[in-house]
Amino acid sequence: MQMYIQYATVKQFVDMETLMLDSIEKQMDAIQEKGLQEIVVINESNSEKYFGYCINANSIFSSELGSRLCRLDKKHGFAIIWIVVTTIDGQPQIACSVRSHNFEFGSDGISKLFGGGGHKNVAGFKLPLDKLNELISVKLVI
Repeated sequence: MQMYIQYATVKQFVDMETLMLDSIEKQMDAIQEKGLQEIVVINESNSEKYFGYCINANSIFSSELGSRLCRLDKKHGFAIIWIVVTTIDGQPQIACSVRSHNFEFGSDGISKLFGGGGHKNVAGFKLPLDKLNELISVKLVI
């Protein structure tokens, strides 16, 4: 039995990639329109305020959406994308992905404030579910 494989042309691959990217952009637009919040992280030890955005989104979008949000304007230097997940022992918790761009404190600085870590532009942390209201309440005092 002989099998024939039809190879796609470069144009077909480019067209498919363009279609997928357009779809992702439209989904991120919808998520952003419905759930974007400004967030202020206030460091109690020095009273410094850090402005960013916070949004609930599936982890599929965390990297691209976070990157987009932290570049919206100069005032908001970071974005926290959060989702409720279940731990191995079945307990719900909040998984947060942090992205930043040209932000002096960095994603890792925000994440470290919550016991997480990472790199200057990409980091993350987890919180117990009972901290959800605090996370989405516009002001986080740490």
